[in-house]
Parts: sequence; structure tokens; C-alpha cells
Amino acid sequence: NNSQVNDTGTGSFALRGNLTLTRPNTALIWEVGTKENITWTRKGSIATVAISYSNDSTNWIPIESSVNASNLTYEWNITADKPLSYQQGLIKIADSSPAGQPTNDTSDVPFTLRGRLNLTYPTNSGLNFTYDGGTSTMSITWDKSGLIKKVWLKYSTNNGTNYPNNITRNNTTSA
Repeated sequence: NNSQVNDTGTGSFALRGNLTLTRPNTALIWEVGTKENITWTRKGSIATVAISYSNDSTNWIPIESSVNASNLTYEWNITADKPLSYQQGLIKIADSSPAGQPTNDTSDVPFTLRGRLNLTYPTNSGLNFTYDGGTSTMSITWDKSGLIKKVWLKYSTNNGTNYPNNITRNNTTSA
């Protein structure tokens, strides 16, 4: 507490900012073919951030290499064009400025990334089909996004309250 005492160092040091990933940071489920917001907070003068995905905390797949850090959000269009592994994953956000200090943060909790199905026929509600002993057939079709190996087709007889009736199980996902 003596104002007469002071010292000046001869070495130098760098000050760096701080990034905190805020979403995804819980056990969310995100689907291929959707858009999800990745969000963060920032302290300091971090100009741009790089965003990456990993399913093993070691190998990181770039999502975006240079996002304005002051945006504090990035809308990720989760497409099947990247070699994503559809399982538990993490997001990492890092300072991507050329002179940036190594500042980054990673999801605290893995989230699930999975494929998505979209039924293309039949799609109208209120359709009634009559079983004719198995002589007639009807195609049930869908589009898929991402990695889905097999599906389980079921139908409801009570307006979708539940689906206890199997049509087929463990089919390949080709429609």
C-alpha cells in the first residue's frame, strides 16, 4: 500500500481475450437438413472465430474458418456434404485472427447429430386404406438427409395417438 514503491518489468507479455461457447452446451439433438445457432460470448478484441465439429475431441472438421466474432452467433446449415459422423459430437470455437493468441472453448456436454427422414407419400391426413387380402400394394416413400441405415415403418389406426402396427422393420433407407 505504499505509493512510493514501484517496479517496471523488462520482459513482455501478451493479453488475450476470452471466448465461451454457450450453444450447444447441453445434450441437444440436432438433425441433418436443419439450421441451428451456435452461440458464444466474447471478451477482448477477438476479431474472427473459427468453428469446428468433432466426435472424438481430437479430430476437428471445420464448419467455418472466419466468422465475425462480434456477431456472437453463427447459423449452422447442417448439410450432409461434410464428413460428419452422426453421433455424439462437440463444437469448438477458436480465435482465428492471424495474430490471435490461442483462445478457444469447446462444448461442455456432447450433443447428438443425427439423420432426418421426411415422409413424401402418403402425406395427406385422413386417408383410409382397406386391406384387400394382400393383392394390392402401395408405395410409401421418403427423403432422407444424413446417415440413416435402417427404418421401422409403422402405422396408426387411431389418428396418430400411437403407432402399434408394424408394416416392416429394419428396411434399408432407400425408398
